[in-house]
Amino acid sequence: MKVAIGSKGKTIEDEVSEVCGRAPYFLLFEDKELVEVIDNPFRKGGGGAGAGMAKLLIDKGAELVICGNFGGYMKDWLEDKNVPYKEENDKLIKDILNELE
Repeated sequence: MKVAIGSKGKTIEDEVSEVCGRAPYFLLFEDKELVEVIDNPFRKGGGGAGAGMAKLLIDKGAELVICGNFGGYMKDWLEDKNVPYKEENDKLIKDILNELE
C-alpha cells in the first residue's frame, strides 16, 4: 500500500505536519519503506494548495494520506477519488508507520 504522510522534514524522525495542503514535505511509503520525498510545490503562494497537493498525491498513486488538519478542498479531492485520509497530530512519522497495519 502506498501511504503519503505530510511532514515537517524529510525523514521518519520528523513530526507530521499540522497542516496538509501547505505541509513542507510529503513522504511517500510503499509497504512502510520510504520511496520518495516530495517537496511540496504548493507550500507557498496563492490559493488551491489543498486541491493541488491532493491531485499530485493521487497522481503518485497514494492509497492513504495522513497529515494534521485537512482543508475542505483537499478532503473533497481525496473523497472524489476514493482515497482515504487520516488526521494525526503531534506524532513522529516513524510512530505513525508503526501504527499502520
